[in-house]
Amino acid sequence: FATLPLIATMFLFLILLKKDASAMKFVWVGVLSAICVLYKITFIGPLVAAGTSTIIWAWLERNQAGNGRKLILRAGSIAVGLILPLVLVGGYFASIGLWQRLMLVFTFGFKYVNEGVLIGNLTFPKPFGFPLFMVAMNNVVLLVFGLFGMYRLIRRAISLRTSENLTDFTLVLWLIISFALAGF
Repeated sequence: FATLPLIATMFLFLILLKKDASAMKFVWVGVLSAICVLYKITFIGPLVAAGTSTIIWAWLERNQAGNGRKLILRAGSIAVGLILPLVLVGGYFASIGLWQRLMLVFTFGFKYVNEGVLIGNLTFPKPFGFPLFMVAMNNVVLLVFGLFGMYRLIRRAISLRTSENLTDFTLVLWLIISFALAGF
C-alpha cells in the first residue's frame, strides 16, 4: 500500500507538467505528498523530485513571459496542498491529546533502520547498498532489469536542454532519491 501514494504523486505531477496545467491543480500533488509524508517521513522523495523539477522547468522556460509568476503559483500550490492535510491531521491529534504520538511518526521514520535488531546487525554501505542488496537477495532478474532500465533512463535524461526531457530527469531524480532514502 505504500507505493500507491508515491507513484500517484509522481504520475499526477508528470501529467500536470506535460499538459501545462493551471497552478491550482498542483495542489493535489501537495496533498498526495502529505499522504506520503504522513505514511512514513522517508517517503519525501516525490515531493523533492516534484519541487526540483518545477524549478528546473522554470529555468528551462525562462524566456517565456509570466514564467516566474507560474513558478511561484505552482510551488505555492504544492506547498498549500502539503501543509493543509498536515495541519488538519496535526490538529486532530492535538485535539484528542495525542500530539506526541503523531510526532513519533517523524521520530521513528529516520531511525528505524538504525536499530540493529531489525536487520540482524548487518552493515551495508549507505545509501545505495541496502536496497540493492535486499533486491538481489530476493529477485536477481528484477535487479538486473531495473538497473538496465535505470541506465537507459539516465542516458535519455542527461541531455536536459528542453522541457521534453524533464519527464525523464524527474523520474531519474525520484529513483535516485528513493534509493538514497531506502538506505535510512
